[in-house]
Amino acid sequence: MSKFEIENRSGELIIRWKDSKKVKWFLLFFALVWNLFIGIFLVVMLATDPRNLWYLSLHGTAGIILIYVVLRMFLNTNEIRVGRGGLTTKSGPIPVPGGNKQFAADEIDQLFVKHGTQQKSGTRTTQYYRLMLRTKSGKEKGLSGMLSQTEALDLEQKIEDHLGIEDRVLELDGKVGKFLRKYAPGMADMAEEQFMRQQGKSGYAEGGSSMAPRRIPGPAKDIEPELQHAEPGYIIDYDGNNLAMTAGEQFDWKADRRSDRRLTIYDATAGESYYLYCEQVSDDEWVYFEERPLAPEEARSLGLVDGEELPQKLQNGDDRFFSRNAQSGHQFSMSDGQAREVSQQIFVSTSAKERFRLLSADEGKEVELFIQEQISKEQIRDVLAG
Repeated sequence: MSKFEIENRSGELIIRWKDSKKVKWFLLFFALVWNLFIGIFLVVMLATDPRNLWYLSLHGTAGIILIYVVLRMFLNTNEIRVGRGGLTTKSGPIPVPGGNKQFAADEIDQLFVKHGTQQKSGTRTTQYYRLMLRTKSGKEKGLSGMLSQTEALDLEQKIEDHLGIEDRVLELDGKVGKFLRKYAPGMADMAEEQFMRQQGKSGYAEGGSSMAPRRIPGPAKDIEPELQHAEPGYIIDYDGNNLAMTAGEQFDWKADRRSDRRLTIYDATAGESYYLYCEQVSDDEWVYFEERPLAPEEARSLGLVDGEELPQKLQNGDDRFFSRNAQSGHQFSMSDGQAREVSQQIFVSTSAKERFRLLSADEGKEVELFIQEQISKEQIRDVLAG
């Protein structure tokens, strides 16, 4: 579930979150120990030689700063407000130097993600990122503290969608970039790729070990999102019932550079889950299906035989379904970003309303078959952030 609390109030997007870095617990312990020792030394010096109190001034100042940092990390809520007039940031209740910023809509050029710092714990290194804003005059301003790359990219997308800013990859800028391009073009290419990875726009997440899902085009400005924009934790009004989205997958296809999404939604009243499939048919057009996974014996009755090549047609009674729109690409979990290579075929018939979706992975060793029935957009009455 997303760490961000989101409101859409009269056309103004409000995003709130708290810092959740594990280091704050270490800092709390360190601040308590540090200030305890300062207090002990203060009592000892007052009882012996008060003239040496100046010696503690530097250490005492460090202790006060530590207390301030810890209080800020535990108590502060970060807030970004995005409206037609522009964007404002705020952090409180503990004041943060430079935490309150304001940008008019016409001075915002682009938002992007930038590597901030890293934290080591044993052999594991955790990378942290910041969401940045670049003005049309070329100045770069931070909008967030340290986030995971996925969180920073999620925040970037929500704000850009609301402001109507077209997402694009920013090129490496500055004197260092110009120097590298002039005297070391090979190193410049490496630096450019690294900068793109930090932005999450190179096709791979930072570190290069796992794929990053393609960005789904956002909803129109100030309009409630459609079904394909739902995320785990959202509430979906489907046929008059409020259903909770519990999980989801995104499919990024290679051939046409389009993406589909499959949502798992839970009906608490009936005590069962439904599966909704969102298919992108053009840059701004989607069609929706309710689908059900078929048991192995059902799949075999349609002509899907274990261990054999994937079929080009299926037979359901008198209806024949022929393969179309064969695709290959990557399937991403919307919860943890895990990816795997998959292939997909859609089977349709001119005489039947339903269709079949055949998904295969691990070079055909894992095969799933789903029956789908198209639903109208009117059946999806609302999609609300949880």
